[in-house]
Amino acid sequence: MRRVALSLFALFGIAAATHVPRDIRMVAVDRSSMNPTAGDTVTLRASFARPGRATILILDRDGYVVRKLADQQSVRGGPASYMWDGRDNTGSVVADEAYSFKINWTNGHESDSYFPANRVEPMTSVTAKYYDRHGGTLSYELAVPSRVHVQAGTATPNARTKEMDGPVMKTIVNREPRGAGSIAEHWNGRDESGAIFIPDLPDFVTAIATTPLPANSVITFGNRKRTFLDVVLSRSGASLFAFPVSTHEHHAGLQTLDDVSPSLRLTPKNAHWSASERVWRVSDDRIDLDLAIVGASAKVFRAQPGVIYTFLNGKLVGTTESGSKLSVAVPLRNLRPGVHLVTVNWRSAYGAVAANTVKITAAPAAAEASR
Repeated sequence: MRRVALSLFALFGIAAATHVPRDIRMVAVDRSSMNPTAGDTVTLRASFARPGRATILILDRDGYVVRKLADQQSVRGGPASYMWDGRDNTGSVVADEAYSFKINWTNGHESDSYFPANRVEPMTSVTAKYYDRHGGTLSYELAVPSRVHVQAGTATPNARTKEMDGPVMKTIVNREPRGAGSIAEHWNGRDESGAIFIPDLPDFVTAIATTPLPANSVITFGNRKRTFLDVVLSRSGASLFAFPVSTHEHHAGLQTLDDVSPSLRLTPKNAHWSASERVWRVSDDRIDLDLAIVGASAKVFRAQPGVIYTFLNGKLVGTTESGSKLSVAVPLRNLRPGVHLVTVNWRSAYGAVAANTVKITAAPAAAEASR
């Protein structure tokens, strides 16, 4: 986990992204977010340099067409407006997400296209302003509308690299869209297991990674009937994105199922649960954990190259290539009496992290073995 200052490159990158082609000019939306379930609509305005025909498409975050607002519609030179009610081609309200526009214009043998989403934007980091323990609010500022990934855990400076190293213990925001300005994320401070209050731990940190949304994106909210992951698992067709993504840099150019962190379940095999202490009691000099990746993106995540990192009280104690591995053994030698935290991070090479933690305590036999 790392904290770095917000780069000015992110701001200049947005300026470049808002450039429009020669024949399609002055593209803008009248609002950047809306609640279609409450009857909200958004108006797209574009100005055309010459008469021709225009096709207006609305795309989801992966480049799939959700709505065709105009199909080879005749346009005059000058401004034109198109209204979207937040529904797809079947008339259903779209799932909560960020949606972008693609405009195709033709005039005889000439053509032009406005397609700001068809590019890979750089990822930058933002420093949290504060975490309010009592109100359960994590606050930060976004210079532009962005896709956000927020994680919490513990970290200390690496003596060799000088960077902050440590385990992820909670994904607070899982690559979700947010508008520009002051953002307040509601988080109760608990880790993925729900048993550990992370802000009470030594070296508590948060990490906020952001990717600018395409110019003139519209964030929808209010749909309680289906999630965007539900849509992804059932949609058909193909993405219109044509940008090359060969290296899968950190979250760059990924579609949803490759991008979203799944859940990780940990099941101790050589420990027994103490209901009174609410910890796993271990008698051996290691704890064996079965791993299970769950959630809509689980199958895709498991197929990605990755590394499984194991931590004891925030310190790295083991790494192994993920492959088909579904268990890990975490060494507990020289473990002192008391409660300890064993954290597992299954990290995809593409950026997603499945994380969880178990609380353990050494039984007398383990304490003797460690001496």
